[in-house]
Amino acid sequence: MFGPESRFVHPLGTRLASYPVPDRYGWGRVRAHYTEPGRQTVLYPSGEPGTLVALLLFRAPRGGGVPREQRAGLLRERFAGAGWLTPALLADAPAGDSIFMDEMAQVMMPVWHRGRVALIGDACGCMTMVSAQGVSMAMAGAYALAEALAEEPGHERAFARYEARMRPEVRRRQRNALLFARMLLPSGRAGLAVQGLANRIITRQAFAPVLRRQFGAGSVLPPATTRGR
Repeated sequence: MFGPESRFVHPLGTRLASYPVPDRYGWGRVRAHYTEPGRQTVLYPSGEPGTLVALLLFRAPRGGGVPREQRAGLLRERFAGAGWLTPALLADAPAGDSIFMDEMAQVMMPVWHRGRVALIGDACGCMTMVSAQGVSMAMAGAYALAEALAEEPGHERAFARYEARMRPEVRRRQRNALLFARMLLPSGRAGLAVQGLANRIITRQAFAPVLRRQFGAGSVLPPATTRGR
């Protein structure tokens, strides 16, 4: 309906992998990031007792999929010699067909609807995991589309109204995500030092209002009291 995917998918030069691991550490409700030049290991609770989630990110300028049976080997190659808990997390990696792996990319399309087809969520406006808002924006988009279909006389007007409402919010969040993505995997020690300094600054309580204004995830939907009028 819209043409080749390659026209709309914009890789950010990073590949990510994720899989569950047993909690051998009494981890608790903590999310930790360990970064070396060009690669990062993240560990956080899954919500299931005894299970954590390992997330590994590394620079990968060349896109394309990685066959499932090659994923574990690729991770061990890219994270060879990495510090912190990385060796233990790699040792606990499941079989390749259980490892999620994909390139980090944003989807930017000139139009989200054609004929009787309309796209929502990552299909038309992927912001990447860096935004931490992909699921919420997909749900908001579904609500906005359903509302427009219920209130407009035809699907053409409904699709146009939905897109006009959601596109500016998606684009704003994509731009903010790009800022984070560029700092995610520094290429050298100097970049790591800058990242560490930036993290210490922006996590101070005094900086919280600035973060909320710039990267806040306020609802794109109207207040509940005005819906359905």
